[in-house]
Amino acid sequence: MKKKMLLGAFLICAAAAMGAEEDFFQEESIVTTRLEESVITSERFETTARNTPKNTTIITRKDIEKKGAKDVVEALKGVPGINAKNGFGSGSVDIRGQGDTQISNILILVDGVPQNSLDLSGSRIKNIAIQNVERIEVIPSGGTVLYGDGAVGGVVNIITRSKVSNEGYGSVSMESGSDGMFNYGASYSGKTSDNLMINLSYFDNNKDGYRENGDYDTKNFEVGGKYLISETESILFKYARNEEDYGMPGSLTKAEVDIDRTQADSSVEYGTNDVDSYTLSGNKAITDNLEFLMDFNYKEGDSYFKNDGGIYTYDRTDDTKQLTVKPMLKFTYAEDSYLIGGFSYLNGETVTEYPDFNLSSKYEKEAKGYFLLNKYTWNKFQFTQGYRHEDTEYEFSDGAEFLNDKDYNNRAAELAVNYLYSNTGSTFISFNKGFRTAKTDELYSESADNILDPQTFETIEFGVKDYIFNSYISTSIFKTLTENEIFYNKQNPLGSQNENIDGETERVGLEIFAEQYLGKFTLRESFTYIDHEIKDGVYKGKEIPGVSSHQYSIGGTYDYNSNLSFNTDLNYYGSAYASADFDNSVGKLDSYITVDFKVSYDFKNGLFLYGGIDNIFGEEYYEYVGYTTASGYTDNKSYYPAAERTYYVGAKYNF
Repeated sequence: MKKKMLLGAFLICAAAAMGAEEDFFQEESIVTTRLEESVITSERFETTARNTPKNTTIITRKDIEKKGAKDVVEALKGVPGINAKNGFGSGSVDIRGQGDTQISNILILVDGVPQNSLDLSGSRIKNIAIQNVERIEVIPSGGTVLYGDGAVGGVVNIITRSKVSNEGYGSVSMESGSDGMFNYGASYSGKTSDNLMINLSYFDNNKDGYRENGDYDTKNFEVGGKYLISETESILFKYARNEEDYGMPGSLTKAEVDIDRTQADSSVEYGTNDVDSYTLSGNKAITDNLEFLMDFNYKEGDSYFKNDGGIYTYDRTDDTKQLTVKPMLKFTYAEDSYLIGGFSYLNGETVTEYPDFNLSSKYEKEAKGYFLLNKYTWNKFQFTQGYRHEDTEYEFSDGAEFLNDKDYNNRAAELAVNYLYSNTGSTFISFNKGFRTAKTDELYSESADNILDPQTFETIEFGVKDYIFNSYISTSIFKTLTENEIFYNKQNPLGSQNENIDGETERVGLEIFAEQYLGKFTLRESFTYIDHEIKDGVYKGKEIPGVSSHQYSIGGTYDYNSNLSFNTDLNYYGSAYASADFDNSVGKLDSYITVDFKVSYDFKNGLFLYGGIDNIFGEEYYEYVGYTTASGYTDNKSYYPAAERTYYVGAKYNF
């Protein structure tokens, strides 16, 4: 591993030396761009990274292209505090050590609209066409007041392209690579009048997969428009359809991994997932100091899953509907001081059927949230206070009769002070209190002696952002205490079930991100340390499974000239206990390192060519390792091997 680390670092440092020939230090105005990048997620109205009292990370479209990210998961790799993986094909994002419960504790947004499912199926972020992404905003431990339920570890907001231009523009692209990868698509945006712009795109991503039965095919179609009321006011509407077909290779024993990492397990599992989404949003200035914003989204999804082998053979279908509405008002009462208030409403249902067994169930959720967020500026100080109250109702039936209901009343709060101590620097301290209610399928499995309570958390954080010695630096330390954390307990001697941890879990961490600008070369480093422990209950003193204590990334981009660019990223993931091993009884997984490389050439006439190698040194690691007591798994671990070295080439033409 040390050799791979040194070789990866050598690639980066060698490029640095090449880039040091001329214009070694860039102008401060270029470097401070990071501090002044716009942020929408933290307040839903535009502000800047410097004015946000969080360790915010902004991934721009330029960052995505230089890294050669083929999906949102790859774009998020290297962000401090984040562990992004392909998961079970749909993609997973962990922020600040959520471990097994990351699906429920991280809120994924697209243009401010929540993508998290009512159940445990996740947000399926790999299905989002990266070609349509303008930027990604990551707000760790933030969003509890504005977004409510589920923003425990933080919020990831994926913002799609909606650039207004007097001239039409678009692109066509094609990409091919290892394991049968073949992606293609096109997009176009153009004005039909002085005030109306139309967007249209279609992207198709295909891959056979590294393992047998690991193929997937996703199709993304979007059509929308943006109507300009004025230069600062607009109405945005969009229809999007996503179609997904996928296979699931399943888990392997250690003996099977040693024989052939690419094989599938004995069962044959595959499925489809189709989602139609309708979005309407807009903002309007009512007076000079009062602005109105509205977000509306309705989506329907149909999914099908088949297990055609192994011990059980069955079909499953899920039909989902979800409506979200969020009107907001922003009242500016002094310079850089304002009050944001609003209401959020969610109504959703999932109907699940097992035709082979003539079984069906229906889960319904309704949530109403009321929130206020005040930001007051005094000299160089910015004070933030926020409060949210949310009422949630669940109902469950077996398709024929009503079975159960649950009502919750939860609260969230935020307090922060941000001090702009210089023209470039800021330091902040913040406190956040929030909650997470159980997913529908977690509640459905409740028993009389195991009633799930909402989990609550409190996070205190201190951080600094600045431009120092030709570097952009953002760093923070944080402590999160979670009460009644919800988890799936496979090690309960009375049987596996969803439970609350009886007491607290604790996560204390340090995050550092730095970016240096050395002439033609840009160097990036990120480091994350998390001390994590279950403080009470049966597993008191144990580490949280699935969470690495150490994680870091080193990357570099070298612009040889205005046409030719090279990019290298090294990512290190520390050892961790297998998922669901709350007793820490089966030993830690080994740490591992991956190194990726990309080269691109811009012809400056619209044509852009690129190619790359992911995991250059062919590191053998796993997307997921879980605790299991199933027969044949002699070490009580189920393995899901990740791809080794892969290659890709692509071309894009912008017009």
